[in-house]
Amino acid sequence: RNLDWSKNNPLPERVLYEQYLVDWCDFPDDIFNLHIDEIDPVHEVKSRAIEDASRPVPELPTDPRTGETVRQLTIDTTKPLRMFSRFPSGSVLNRGEHQLCLATLNKLNMRLPMTDGKDEKNLRIYHELMQKLAPERDMFEQFVRNHFMTNLLWRVKTIAAPLNTLLVDLWRWKANRWLQQLGTTSHLSTSYQLMTAVAAVTYQEHEKAVNFVPFDSGQSVIETGEVRRLFPENVLSRSTLLRSHRVLGPFRDEWCALRDAKRHSNARAAVEALLEHQPEISIVLSASSVALLLNEKRNSEEEWTIPFRLTMVAGRKVLTVDSKLPPVKLSTPARNAKAHRLLVKSFTTFLQTDHSSTPVVCEDEQKDTPTTNAASNQPAEQQYKVVRFDEYMQKVDESTRRALDKRQHENRFYQLWKLTDDQSDEEQGVLIDFRQDFYQTLRKTRLFMNLSVKLEHQPEFGAEQMTKAELLHEWARQLLRPNSKTLRIRLDPVTHRKISSHYLELRDIEEELLRLYAIRPRHLITSMWGTLRRMQLFPVGSYLLHRDERTVQGWSVYTEVGREREQQFNPNAVVYDLRTRLRAIEYDLPPLEQYDWIPIDKCFITQLHRERSIMPCSFPHWTPVRQLNKREKLKLKKKPTIDDQQNVVQQHVKKSKMQRKNVKRKQKLKLLQQEKAKKERMLHTLSQYAPYEGPSRSTTGARGVVKIADAATVAAGLSLGASTSLKDAAMAQQPVDYNSYQLYAGMPSNNE
Repeated sequence: RNLDWSKNNPLPERVLYEQYLVDWCDFPDDIFNLHIDEIDPVHEVKSRAIEDASRPVPELPTDPRTGETVRQLTIDTTKPLRMFSRFPSGSVLNRGEHQLCLATLNKLNMRLPMTDGKDEKNLRIYHELMQKLAPERDMFEQFVRNHFMTNLLWRVKTIAAPLNTLLVDLWRWKANRWLQQLGTTSHLSTSYQLMTAVAAVTYQEHEKAVNFVPFDSGQSVIETGEVRRLFPENVLSRSTLLRSHRVLGPFRDEWCALRDAKRHSNARAAVEALLEHQPEISIVLSASSVALLLNEKRNSEEEWTIPFRLTMVAGRKVLTVDSKLPPVKLSTPARNAKAHRLLVKSFTTFLQTDHSSTPVVCEDEQKDTPTTNAASNQPAEQQYKVVRFDEYMQKVDESTRRALDKRQHENRFYQLWKLTDDQSDEEQGVLIDFRQDFYQTLRKTRLFMNLSVKLEHQPEFGAEQMTKAELLHEWARQLLRPNSKTLRIRLDPVTHRKISSHYLELRDIEEELLRLYAIRPRHLITSMWGTLRRMQLFPVGSYLLHRDERTVQGWSVYTEVGREREQQFNPNAVVYDLRTRLRAIEYDLPPLEQYDWIPIDKCFITQLHRERSIMPCSFPHWTPVRQLNKREKLKLKKKPTIDDQQNVVQQHVKKSKMQRKNVKRKQKLKLLQQEKAKKERMLHTLSQYAPYEGPSRSTTGARGVVKIADAATVAAGLSLGASTSLKDAAMAQQPVDYNSYQLYAGMPSNNE
């Protein structure tokens, strides 16, 4: 029987995820393991006795209740069909219409031609059904948003501890490397003062856009170092990507070893050599900085710093934009994305060559190994030395690092680009240096790949839309690497499982930007060129391009304060100190954050949609349809005319008259109710305090009300000679004084 958790208690799913991360085999006395031991001895977790050691144990036991192979001992709470049963209604389209829409949408996504008459008819029906499905999709978004913000927001707030540790270690290593470079020849000064501001790179459509294309010559790309290789069987076909510290530790050490200060100085020397041999180059850009400048979403919200300098090379001024500095702080979603990107990169490796396949021996081990006599025909006797396991692993690690430092280098590409401005008839050469993430082999050909990791926090409802920042980042990386493709991998950050993977080209990303956000990213290049042209006018020196929360319009430019510029230093100027900035990095997770909900993509077909024949962002077609009223937005009121104003006045007069009548009627009813209640209260009091004379001679009725005989009736009775007593005659002649009863009962009399 499936567990149906209450909607008023959204925590059980999170609790189950925390329990899912715990290995049940570590707790043999757990109630779950004890129950499994009772029904099937194959699942026993406790250690077996010696006499039971001969009993065969299968690697994958079978469940005696179902006969199926047992693959996990926990409950999977991520099944999307359980979520589809919670929708408030069914779809307005039937199964056949869903299948037709899926087939047509799949052809549109694959850019297949719609020239056949049947395809044109299906396309027309598809557009009609999409109009019919529009209100349902709005209600779908409202339901998913409310469910996510109520029950699933914890997925965005959490990050795995091993991944956070890996990210923080690399982050701290980058900051320490920058601190070591301060005060050297690359960065002589650490203090910068505010000089001016430049226009920010924002999206706006230009009439004449600049032309930014690579050189056609074959020598326009220079490759140095080695590129890692990605094995698809390790990532694309793997159930979970979470790796142990035994694997992530060496990956971190190797990553740091390939990016030391020596390699950085070698790359700078290579750029200077290219500038001397290529006189047409006037701008040198780092790919990471260009990707940040072209990303309108990130460069206007995040805090960042990019160092740049202007130097004289062979009689011409050259603008060099270096890589951006490490960020001061990172939000939890940004940490999750960067950490999972590093996690996927840990599955890449350098291709082993014949030279690298030779055994690596340390110098100390070579000294310990005795030399053999080459002249003798006897086989060399190999001697072994007994050492501790920790000492042996330390020697292997040291030898591997030495071999890595000698053989493998960080890959870096240098490509020449031509920037042409038709409006000013200006043409400049641009040198861009970048790194390739990895490559794949296809028919003995290397295919360079750019890695893009998309985290899916709500996979049970479909695929999330790519955000504006993610798409612009993909587009900039793909633009600057024209001889490569983008591999987009969608991952579940909770279970670290791969959901899907797709290969994208530049036009795929541009079409997605146009479909989701109506952006033609080519216009961003023109905006960036305007900012770079302004930066070229600065005098020779070192500068910082900075953006923070105080920067409202444009970006701040800080100039270097050196010994030769002490006379120009302004004591009242705003000073930016690099050393203080690098030491103020917040490595801990932020305590308070604000999270946004990302809607589901309406054009992305997942495996769930294919198997169940259901359109993205729609209710299930296998449940009955209910009448739902969606929340409508407030409509703007029209300006009232003269006739409308007169009608409104008349309606107000009628309404006021009716209100006065209703008030008077309510007051009359209230008075009548009060009088009626007063009479009932008085009768009840009189019946409670009236005199009692016995059952035979009582003159009260059934309710205790005194029956007063008329004087004429009493006189007639006396004249007829009726046998009456003197007391009865006296009582008949004297009327009852009710006021005395009222005073005795504590009620106010009418005379007062």
